Amino acid sequence: MDGAKRLLCVGSGWIASKLTAHATEACRWPCHVAYQNFRNTAIAPEQMVQLPRTREGFANLLQELKPDYIVYALGSGFVFDIEANLGKAIEDNVVTLAHVCEAAASMGAPIKKLLVVGSASIYEPSESALGEDAAIAPIENYGMLKAVQERVALSFHERHGLPVVVARQFNTSGIGQNRRFVLPSIANQVAETLRGGHSGLKLRLGDTSAKRDFLAVTDTVAAYVTLLEHAAAGSVYNVCSGATHSVADLAQRACRLFGLEVEFDVQSNLVRKGEHRRPVLLGSCERLRSLGWEPHISLDSLIREMVEAELAVNTR
Repeated sequence: MDGAKRLLCVGSGWIASKLTAHATEACRWPCHVAYQNFRNTAIAPEQMVQLPRTREGFANLLQELKPDYIVYALGSGFVFDIEANLGKAIEDNVVTLAHVCEAAASMGAPIKKLLVVGSASIYEPSESALGEDAAIAPIENYGMLKAVQERVALSFHERHGLPVVVARQFNTSGIGQNRRFVLPSIANQVAETLRGGHSGLKLRLGDTSAKRDFLAVTDTVAAYVTLLEHAAAGSVYNVCSGATHSVADLAQRACRLFGLEVEFDVQSNLVRKGEHRRPVLLGSCERLRSLGWEPHISLDSLIREMVEAELAVNTR
């Protein structure tokens, strides 16, 4: 590290709370989080600021806080939320981002890096490992929004020299993630079974055959810091583990770690629209590794700590 940097995270969700905790504790960076409506209690109140609704308002906020780094992580990552309110998703992912880029580009003292948290959902479906040069062909609204978001952000680098970097995020998970996501759901159901003293459980799941590339959130936010400090402006980077696991494998691992027998209860309402069109989502993280980043949390360690966290919450 070459000294403390001021970080502003736009968006106050789960990723923002993990990133600001890491940046505050591990990097010793002063951090602020710009929130819309959600005042995340996992983030210190003194770090929270109201997100302005206009370009001029955000420009004033930048003049006040003078951040070195901005991370744009606004909007839900839960596909069902996006499908339910596409207009809100467009505002969060594209319109507000444009305001942020315009304000940052007009600053007298330019920022050092703007990291936009994008998504691997923009890629064309493939069963091979996807590098950053793979074809872009999203198959759902979330992926299409993220493709537009990325293009908007990179256009500000191309036209105005704004130091934009895009993180194409694959699946990330960890303690505190909403239980609507697959690994938190599995961890919660395993914890409920253990508390009940049962030796087996019938896990409620969506598509058990879907294979995804999972990364622990602690490794994810460490990757974001690496990108802020070392990534080349105008570049895109996959943030992933480089390995895939099916939902069935995740469930079986969780039960095996805690000595439980498992049976699957596949529920159609938990299956994402278009999921069958992307049976595998696997990334290559070689470009990110070239910057010095390495993942440190194994999948079994991630699952174990998530189940143990669920047990601790419900036994207080």
